[in-house]
Amino acid sequence: MKLAELCAFDVVSESMEWPWFAFDASGTRFAYPVSPAEIATQHYDGERPIAGPSFALPTGVFTSELQGFALHRDGGELALVAQVEGRSVLFVCKGGASPTPVDLAALIGESFTARAVAYDRKGERLWISADSNSATVIVLVDAATHAFIGSSPGRAFPLPAVHELHLHPVDDAILLLASCGPEGTFARVVGFAGNAVEAIETSLDNGAVPAGFVGFSGDATRVHLAEADELRTHAWPGLVELSSIELADEFISN
Repeated sequence: MKLAELCAFDVVSESMEWPWFAFDASGTRFAYPVSPAEIATQHYDGERPIAGPSFALPTGVFTSELQGFALHRDGGELALVAQVEGRSVLFVCKGGASPTPVDLAALIGESFTARAVAYDRKGERLWISADSNSATVIVLVDAATHAFIGSSPGRAFPLPAVHELHLHPVDDAILLLASCGPEGTFARVVGFAGNAVEAIETSLDNGAVPAGFVGFSGDATRVHLAEADELRTHAWPGLVELSSIELADEFISN
């Protein structure tokens, strides 16, 4: 494996929990915070990243309050979930106007906190992951109207849990990885068949070795998870382990 630097830039997280990057559905655009009140984007043209539009955070909202953000596949829209005055709020930013906040309590439940958000492959819907002290839930909403489409409840993760949502390249499905510190990494796979949001049982539902840095194989039938010093490959969507390989000393995921 040969690594080459394409570009370098500063990321200003301001106490925001990881992840600090959001890739669009095509995998060619990404967003990241550059100040406590601004999210920048870049577009990879096949040779090097090129600066794209930036998004000012809504008035009174800063990166320290963000739980997660997602970039639309056209690069012109950014969805945010944040904690504002103790409540989970969704914002969809586009253009220069400050977006209208959407209170998520009716969608995720009063006792839940939204932890992550992701657009579907067409950019028409939003997946939102949330948790409480006693349960988790993944909901699917219309990106334009914020109308509820469906939800999938699940067992609670060991807290505190950092949520990451990874969109499958082919299926209308989402992979949630929850990093729960020494308790390990827990997974949820949820799909949308066009009429219902349904959970798919996986071998990682009850946790595994702490891992991060997710990648799908070229044919989208496998999922690669990087641990501190090992790379494991799992089958999609059941996440049964297929193989593993130790990472070289100079390539450690953390």
